[in-house]
Amino acid sequence: MRGWALLPGLVVGVLFTLAIVAGSQVPYRVSPEQDARIRLSWRAPPPRVDECRPPTEADLKGLPPHMRPGEI
Repeated sequence: MRGWALLPGLVVGVLFTLAIVAGSQVPYRVSPEQDARIRLSWRAPPPRVDECRPPTEADLKGLPPHMRPGEI
């Protein structure tokens, strides 16, 4: 009985596989200009470099105590 329960899934899987195979055989005609229509470009941001230091008295001058940073 368990084997019959798997049959619908197997049939659907085989049909999808056949559809993919048939779709991959369709010829694709490229335009005669041979120019690119889309340009893809990926960039990775450079690594962030943190150079922290404790603030000096000149950095903290004029700032209220609640606004003074621990590091700059």
